Amino acid sequence: MSQIIYHFDGHTVALGQTHPEVDYKLQGNPKNRWVILTAENPNGELFPVFVNKQRTITFQYDLEDSFYQFSKGKGVAEGYPEEVSFLILGVDLKEAFALAQKYKQQAIITGVVGGFAELIRLEA
Repeated sequence: MSQIIYHFDGHTVALGQTHPEVDYKLQGNPKNRWVILTAENPNGELFPVFVNKQRTITFQYDLEDSFYQFSKGKGVAEGYPEEVSFLILGVDLKEAFALAQKYKQQAIITGVVGGFAELIRLEA
């Protein structure tokens, strides 16, 4: 699998690296975990651009209606289409898994303050 790079608010998030700029955003938050999710291309299937755009809009509305702090960005991996993604702060794994299931995603990228970004695959 090629390296996946995410771009949010002028900084980059990559698997296997620490991210002090994300850690900084979590200062004062009792939940020290962040997650990256997309609503595009559910179950790993390539969907038409207009469908992905609508899914992204719906996901963003859901996030805006929640208590989560989030940033909108993009994920890039060689050989795969760019996807609009969201960096969601102050979320625990149970909540992250529920969001991933709602939007039919097979994996999440997550990390904790001071830790490395990791990919967690979800069971079907």
